[in-house]
Amino acid sequence: MKKARQKTPIGENLLTLRHRMKMTQSEFIDMFFKDEEGTPLLSVAKLSNLETKGNRDEEMLAEKVAGKLSLDPALFSLSPDDFAKNIDVFMEKANPQLPVSIEPKAVSRGSYIDSVVEALSDYLVGNISSGKLQPGSRLPSDRAFAEMLGLSRSSVREALKVLSAMGIIHILPGSGMYLAKDASGIFTLPFSWTFLLSTDSNQNVYQLRMILERETVRIATQKRGTPAFEPIREVADREKRLLEERDFSSFLGCDQEFHMNIAACAGNEILYNLLFTCRKILSFLNAYGMSTIEQMTQVQQEHEELCRTMEAGQSQKAEELIVEHLRRSEERYRGQKGENQAQTKI
Repeated sequence: MKKARQKTPIGENLLTLRHRMKMTQSEFIDMFFKDEEGTPLLSVAKLSNLETKGNRDEEMLAEKVAGKLSLDPALFSLSPDDFAKNIDVFMEKANPQLPVSIEPKAVSRGSYIDSVVEALSDYLVGNISSGKLQPGSRLPSDRAFAEMLGLSRSSVREALKVLSAMGIIHILPGSGMYLAKDASGIFTLPFSWTFLLSTDSNQNVYQLRMILERETVRIATQKRGTPAFEPIREVADREKRLLEERDFSSFLGCDQEFHMNIAACAGNEILYNLLFTCRKILSFLNAYGMSTIEQMTQVQQEHEELCRTMEAGQSQKAEELIVEHLRRSEERYRGQKGENQAQTKI
C-alpha cells in the first residue's frame, strides 16, 4: 500500500505570507509562480490546495518565493506559529523592490534633503545649547519649521523622517513631534551626519566602532564579577533562550543590547555615546543585518564565547574575539558571503 505523504508547514506558511502581503491568490501567482514566458506554474485551485494540504512541489515553490523576496528558504519550514510570530521580522528584510518592504525610505546621498537635515540639526543643537529646548520638549510643526528655515514643507517632512529614524526626534501621530529624552545623541548628530555623507561612510564607521569596542571589552573584562558585569551575562543567556524559542524579533533587539551593556559596564560615558552613534549610523546605512537563522545562531555563539572569555578574565583573547566578531558582523551587514556564511539573505 502506498504510504501517505506527511503534511509539512510550508503550505500554511505560504498562506500566512500571502495574507500578510494582502494579496489574492491570482495576484500571488502572478508575482511568484510564472515561468520565463509568463505562463502560470499552477492554477488558483492548485494554490488553494497547496495552502491547505501541501503538495509534492511545495519545497520548489517555496524556494521560488524565497528567491524573489531574498528570504531564507528554511524559514518556510518553521512551525506555523513560529513563522507567524516572526513574519514582520522577515518582511523587514525582504527585497525592497517588491511591495512588502516596511523599511523607511533612505535619503539619497548628495540630495537636497541632506542640506535640510543639516539645517534642522543645527537648529536643534543651537536651541539646546541656548536652553530654549530641553530633552523631551515638544517641537514646532513641519509647517513652522519650513517657515522658520525658509524651506519647502515637503522637504522638511522628509528630513524629519530621517531624524526620527536616527532616534533624534519622536513623531507621535495626533500629538506632534518631540525631542528625544536622551539629549546626549543630539550633540553627536552633526558628527553622525558628516559620516553619512562621506564617500567611505561604511568603512570609516566600522573602523571607529572596532576601536571603541576593543576598548570597552578591555575595560569591562576588568570589572567581571561586579554588579556592572551582570547585564552582559543576562542578555547572553536571554539570546540563547530566545533563539531556542524561535522568537527572532526579540532576539534581534538583543544584539545591540549586548554590545551596549559591555559599553555601560566599561563606565565611560563618552565611549558609550560614541559607540551608540556608530551603531545608529550603521543601521541607517545598511539594508541588511542578521538575515538568516544560521546567521542569528552564529551571532549568539559569538556573543556567548566572548562573554565566557571576559568572565575568565582573558582580556587579550576577548579583544581578539570582539575584533573577529565585528569582522563577521561587517560581512553580515554588507550582505557579503563570508567564509562561514551562507549566500542567501532574508
